[in-house]
This record gives sequence, structure tokens and C-alpha cells, in this order.
Amino acid sequence: MNLHHRLAQVDIYEKLPVPFGLVRFGVAPDHPEVKNVINTFTQTARSDRCSYYGNVTVGKDITVKELQKAYHAVILSYGAEDNRTLGIPGEDLAGVYTARAFVGWYNGLPENRDLKPDLSSETAVVLGHGNVALDVARILLSPLEILRKTDITEDSLAILARSKVKRVCLVGRRGPLQVAFTIKELREMINLPNARPFLDPADFKGLGDVVKVSAQKLTGLLHAVRMNRSAPRGNESQQQLSNLEMAEGQRLAEAAADSRSVTCPFLGGCSLHILTAEC
Repeated sequence: MNLHHRLAQVDIYEKLPVPFGLVRFGVAPDHPEVKNVINTFTQTARSDRCSYYGNVTVGKDITVKELQKAYHAVILSYGAEDNRTLGIPGEDLAGVYTARAFVGWYNGLPENRDLKPDLSSETAVVLGHGNVALDVARILLSPLEILRKTDITEDSLAILARSKVKRVCLVGRRGPLQVAFTIKELREMINLPNARPFLDPADFKGLGDVVKVSAQKLTGLLHAVRMNRSAPRGNESQQQLSNLEMAEGQRLAEAAADSRSVTCPFLGGCSLHILTAEC
């Protein structure tokens, strides 16, 4: 097996003229730590047994069958090639953009560089409760001085500089237990300068008992929004932090059940509203 690996040669075909794919054009510009994987790829690509061929579209410039005839093995590893539509009235109207196109726009993906989104309204609505939804919200609400320190494109920065958006609503089909974004992403959002998040207390009614049994997503969400907890200290084990979050989450869920406001005590001119709607 080791001998086989030492003799193996790998050719990489990419639709874009430049490498790194989703890491380059999909990861948020203010997440440089995620893009560090580029360094690993670069080390691999420097090998004499690895070749990169850009600006080649499989299925157009070359077929899968042709590749199978030329190589011992063919691995297809690509992202979403098209937008996923919801099939609802109005999604094709002006001012409605898919996350794929919007993310590609601020990351400089060639096919989306001319998007020019209309940001003349004070309120923007994002459908989804995943990490990409929070990425979009964060980019829309981030101060320009933060974005200027990232690798966001100059054209996108110019449009965001003229943006009137001050309020972003995240809308999802289900409730707090089903959110798909991570605690890390939410903490980044609530730590954003001059912004504050809002949660509808009605979404948390009756969840006090559920928190005791299944606490991870809900308590992480509540704990992050309410406490804005810093990174773990050296003398705190992961289990201790988990217990703290569960206890805090249960307390906040009970408070929400009593119709108390579940908001973050931040002041500023921007806000993020996390809403749910049963479908």
C-alpha cells in the first residue's frame, strides 16, 4: 500500500481558473482561520506528482467517461452547481437573491461579481437558520472598519458602504431546538459591534422541560445570546462549561415561558431578529 501511494499521481481539474474552490469563494471573508486549509492544499500541490488544470468544466470541456478511460480512479468532489429554489411565489422577483449568489458576490466568484444587490431598504430578510444565513446577516451588519480588514472584494465593500440595511430578520420553519447554525457562529453575531439580537419569547414557551433532556442546541443558543460568554478559561473543563450552559439555558427557557424578553443587552443602531414560523 505504501509503495502504491508513493507512485500515485493526482491530476486536479477545476472549473475556475484559480484553485481552492469553496474555501476561496464560499467561506466568509471574516473567517481567515477556516481558510488556513489553503496552506495544506498548497503543500500537496507542490508535489511533482500533483498537477492542477484550471478553467476546465467537466461535462463540457471533458466528459466523465473520458476521464474514466484516462485514469485508474476518478473522484468527483464539487459543491452546489446551481441554486436550490423553494418553488414559492415571488422568489424570482427583483431584490430576492439566493444565498449561493449572494455569498459568491461578496467573495468575488466570477459568475456573481455583477450581482449588485439592492441594499437600499433598512430591513433585510434571510430565510434559513444555518451558518450561511448567519454569515449573510453578519456581512450585512458588520461595520466597514471590520470588513476592510478582510479579503472581501472591493466592489462588494463599495456597495456595502452605501447599504441602508440596519435590521436583519432570520426566518426559519422550525423552532430553537432545530436551528442548524453553530454556537460559534451565533456568538460572532452577537459580539458584532453596534448590533443586538432579538429572540421572540413565544418561540421558547414550554421548552423548560425539554432543555433538561435535550439541551445542546437550545441552551447553546440561549446561553450565547444571554450571557455572551467568553472563551473557556484554562481551569474550566468542557464538562463544567456544558453544565453551566445547561443550567443557564434552562433558566432562560423558564424565563421565556413567563413571557420575559430574551434579548441581549447590547446597544447600537443595528439589530438581528431570529424568528420562526410553523409551516
